Amino acid sequence: MSNPQTTPERDALAAKYFPKLWAQAQASGKSKKRNQLRNAAEDMQKKEQLRTQGASCGNCDNYSPKGPCGSYCELDSDFYGYSLTKAENLCHRWTEKRNVAA
Repeated sequence: MSNPQTTPERDALAAKYFPKLWAQAQASGKSKKRNQLRNAAEDMQKKEQLRTQGASCGNCDNYSPKGPCGSYCELDSDFYGYSLTKAENLCHRWTEKRNVAA
C-alpha cells in the first residue's frame, strides 16, 4: 500500500500553490518541509472551494461577532483567550451556520 502522504496528486497540488518553495524543498530533500507544503496546499484548495460556495467566517457556525474584544472564532478560542477574526476570513473548518429557533 502506498503512503498517502507522498502521492503524485498531493505533490502536484503543492507545486501548483507554492512553486518556488516546492522546488526548493525538492532540491534540498527536506521531507518534513515537503509534507508541510502538501498539507498547506490541500488547505488552500479546500478554502478556495468553500469561497466559491460563498463561505466566510461571517457565515460560519463558529463565528461570534459579539465577543468582549471583538468578533472571534468559538472553535479556536479556549480558556487562554479569544481567537479574534474578521467576518471576511475563512479557515478549512468552516461549517454552515445553523438556524437556531429562538
